[in-house]
Amino acid sequence: MGMMSDLVKNPRVMKKVQQEVRSVVGQKTKIDTDDIKKMDYLKCVLKETLRLHAPSPFLTPRETTEDVKIGGYHVPAKTRVLINLWAIQRDESVRDRSPRGLRIARLIMKATISNWFHLVSGKGDALA
Repeated sequence: MGMMSDLVKNPRVMKKVQQEVRSVVGQKTKIDTDDIKKMDYLKCVLKETLRLHAPSPFLTPRETTEDVKIGGYHVPAKTRVLINLWAIQRDESVRDRSPRGLRIARLIMKATISNWFHLVSGKGDALA
């Protein structure tokens, strides 16, 4: 649902997705996995949508294995830590300008688009 509402709010992006789908699929009545592999812009829109509308605001809880200092706070070993994905994805000091809006260009310019998916799914670096 988040992707559809974002596309409605961004007609330029929607038009570009439609053009890509039409150029890849053509007159076929069904889309197959080979078609989807060719739709780079659509994949970027999906990943950016997952960044904005993650399935959960928190990543899977983690437990510290040793005493650590995070943001100036002492966190003892065996402490359960919740990582606020929603806040990280919208933090202007972590993300480029306008982290709250749908910005497909940020993904197209990145060398490794997969890092965004890994953060949403709870894998990989938050600052990747």
